[in-house]
Amino acid sequence: MKKSFKCTLCTALVLLLLLTVGCSSNIANKGQDVVVKIESGMNSKDIADLLVIKGVLPSNNYFALMSRFYSLDKSLQAGFYKIKIGMGERELIQIFSKGAVLYNTLTIPEGMYVPQIAELLEQNQLGKKDAFLAVAKDYAPYDYMQTDNPNVKYKAEGFLFPSTYNFPFGASEEDILKIMVSEFNKRLTAQLREQASNAGMDVRTLLTKASLVEKEARFDVDRPIIAGVFENRLKIDMPLQCDATVQYELGYAKFPLLFSDLKIDSSYNTYLHIGLPPGPIGNPGMASIQAVLNYTPSDYLFFVADKNGKYYYTKTFDEHQHIIDTVDLGY
Repeated sequence: MKKSFKCTLCTALVLLLLLTVGCSSNIANKGQDVVVKIESGMNSKDIADLLVIKGVLPSNNYFALMSRFYSLDKSLQAGFYKIKIGMGERELIQIFSKGAVLYNTLTIPEGMYVPQIAELLEQNQLGKKDAFLAVAKDYAPYDYMQTDNPNVKYKAEGFLFPSTYNFPFGASEEDILKIMVSEFNKRLTAQLREQASNAGMDVRTLLTKASLVEKEARFDVDRPIIAGVFENRLKIDMPLQCDATVQYELGYAKFPLLFSDLKIDSSYNTYLHIGLPPGPIGNPGMASIQAVLNYTPSDYLFFVADKNGKYYYTKTFDEHQHIIDTVDLGY
């Protein structure tokens, strides 16, 4: 018993010395920032060795011993950490145990196409455009994302929820897709799913309609009215004639469209083909999704916006043409 007590006391004294003194006070380049990557499955010994390699600590002995004392292995979170050369062991352990990983904040606006998101990620050095597009093409981890339509450009299109994200530093293109799709899945509540089902829509159809509304509406007040116009056209097999579907095929928001653009041979061209396009033409926000589920009933079949974004709704083509002839549309 006495020997055991002495060993315990000795260990406690050593740990107390480590807590108060540390070993990194004389290290070179003290205060310089260093980014270290903690991999999943690493233990405190692995981290101690990494810190020595990175020049953060001159020796791994103190850190490894203190890590065991604080049970770091039980609270460690994988990711990238920004630390300073010369930090004390206790401070380093606090950073790792709190999971203070680095994040990159990025806002994805409503209505962006998958290629536009890919470009935004590359511009912010968060991923490679081509790599993102390659994964997005067939990325469909949820059943409702699946489709057999060979004309769908990206299975992930429509399901990348527009929001402000904190992407983990060093996240791969697939990691980013997973985060955004998971956010959409979380926002797609059981109530919304039931509402869509009761309206005879699967999730992909809901998102396709919402993406049209997202592209056409400038203000929230117009979203449910425009959604209603599209519903009216679908009910009578009238072409949607949605400019945004042609722009999606072009790959950019050309304005105004030429008559030659309206003749582009594409399944996304709703001037040539009756019904919805093969899939979403962008990633809609919740306001547009709600607008489709709660559209405003009307007799309108046409709408057009003036240069200030004010919409004019009409029941006949003659009325629609009159608006075009008399209102300043900005082009």
